[in-house]
Amino acid sequence: MDGKKSIQELTVAFDRALVAAGYSESRLTNFRTVIKRLLIFGAAQGIECYSSSVGKKFLEKCYPVEFDGRLVHELPCTTQYAWRTITLLNDFNTHGAFFRARRLRGNLQLTTEFQNLSDEFGDDCRGKGTSEATVYMRQADLRKFFNYLHSNKIAISEISHKTVIGFLGTIITLSDDAVEHHRRTVSLFLQFLFHNGYVSEDYSRNIPAKRSLRKNPLPSVWEHEDVDQLLSAVDRANPMGKRDYAILLLVTKLGLRVGDIRALCLGDIDWENSRLSFIQSKTQKRVDLPLPDDVGWAIIDYLKYGRPKTTIQNVFLTGRTPIMAFSDTSSLSGTRRENPRYIYACERILQIPTKKCPTPVLQYLSYEEIKEMLEKPNPCTEKGFRDLLILCLLYDTGARVSELLDLTVGDIHFGRYARVQLTGKGNKSREVPLSAKTADLLESYIQRQNLSSPEKRTQQLILNSQGKSFTRAGITYILQKYAPDGHKKITPHILRHTKAMHLLQSGVNIVYIRDILGHVDIKTTETYARADTEMKRKALEQAYPTPVPKQGTWQSDSKLMDWLKSLSP
Repeated sequence: MDGKKSIQELTVAFDRALVAAGYSESRLTNFRTVIKRLLIFGAAQGIECYSSSVGKKFLEKCYPVEFDGRLVHELPCTTQYAWRTITLLNDFNTHGAFFRARRLRGNLQLTTEFQNLSDEFGDDCRGKGTSEATVYMRQADLRKFFNYLHSNKIAISEISHKTVIGFLGTIITLSDDAVEHHRRTVSLFLQFLFHNGYVSEDYSRNIPAKRSLRKNPLPSVWEHEDVDQLLSAVDRANPMGKRDYAILLLVTKLGLRVGDIRALCLGDIDWENSRLSFIQSKTQKRVDLPLPDDVGWAIIDYLKYGRPKTTIQNVFLTGRTPIMAFSDTSSLSGTRRENPRYIYACERILQIPTKKCPTPVLQYLSYEEIKEMLEKPNPCTEKGFRDLLILCLLYDTGARVSELLDLTVGDIHFGRYARVQLTGKGNKSREVPLSAKTADLLESYIQRQNLSSPEKRTQQLILNSQGKSFTRAGITYILQKYAPDGHKKITPHILRHTKAMHLLQSGVNIVYIRDILGHVDIKTTETYARADTEMKRKALEQAYPTPVPKQGTWQSDSKLMDWLKSLSP
């Protein structure tokens, strides 16, 4: 697939895939900046089709930074984003999807010589029948050896017995299994160097053999009760629980390896005949297995109610954005559960009562109370007009008090639709529309204070009577002065709660409320929905039972069969 698409077609599809994967706007902007430079580069060079070599030339030409011997995080930010973008684009061009980034922080970015040797060694292993997963792990282990050579300024032709022994001394602190993996990898690599003429002697003979007694422990076996406890511990009410339950059934019922579960595709399931047919990752042989009813229904439950809508053909996908298939080296550790022998102990621990603290009631004002509050300031006086503006801004925008205090004249935008730009937590900006009344007050205030000139755009919008910035206490004092009858204490956040509740009660979508308030997580906004008793009552009156999938044989449901067949190409 590499090099078959034009740069224009590929980048358009790549952008859509990035958006669908759920990347943030800031990250998308960085990606698009690099892609734009790539398009300009391709047009200038007369390149029509994209390939990985084109991406390499682009990086060398437009981001002239010496990679050799550099750590990725030590490179300039623009170069890091360019390298990341081209890596994702290469994966997308080759596979039609991008995979989880390889975390190279702290690892040496290989020199050209080391990278070429790593690639040749990988091809040599593949030629001997080594699986792709094993090749990947050997190349990863080999990076430590390359790092040692680079740190000690040792060229490949300068490798000696002393070099090998010195490297082995740097890994003795690792686990026994890790040491054995690295010892085996370096031994094979040294044999490769000797047989291909890179060194004059086979230094693999200098690597000490593993002297430990070979242990043949009995396999660890769980009883049926243990397996039942494990499966019952999975929360099947959420999407990830549905996925994990199906994976665990494939392991416990059919004995599938992790690699086979990772690679299992929608087309590998024969729903009509209740069978699984796939190529084993370890043996590269096709295996046909029956699909038990409970396993099949668990997979269907995940496909219908848990699996994200995507074009990826792998059955099981990651739970975090960007949504993708599990990587070739993923252990699926997220699906593991506690050892059944400890489940009861965990349950007893969880049963220890926690200290119960009263949950504060969410305070907000009614429509009548906020109206009463806005009618109290005297707009004919300078202070009264200013106070009225503060009240209207806090209520109309739902702004935090810090956001109000940071407002400048340039943050106010008039025109067909008046709006204000607020800068909240994490220095994140958002635009909030203004009502006509608040916009008129702002225009009058700017005219009164002579703030309409361009040089005043950076000036703070609201100041106290001494011409200085307001404090939180000062804003709270103003609110308290105009508090509606029956309220002893009014804080700026109560007006923020009031705006949110009024929007919710008016039927505004909670997503819009989240954007207006500047919440990062919609769960924070859902607090207001839980606080409104009247809305809960109406929801209960309109409630209806949730449909439950009919159990039995899925073959008897023609609509379900048509849908399952449509998933695979």
